[in-house]
Amino acid sequence: MTEEEYADFAARLAPYGISQSEFIRRAVQGASIRPVVTVSSVNDELLAALGKLTAEYGR
Repeated sequence: MTEEEYADFAARLAPYGISQSEFIRRAVQGASIRPVVTVSSVNDELLAALGKLTAEYGR
């Protein structure tokens, strides 16, 4: 956060008399955290084929 963004943020919090941490606590309270699962279609056969190609064209 830039100094200008922080100053704007702090100015918005001032009327409520709460700190940045308290604002964040209240904002995330009850928020669900969803993990991101990335699936890759790489398997041993594909890796072996890539290894052969690399060996062949790397000469």
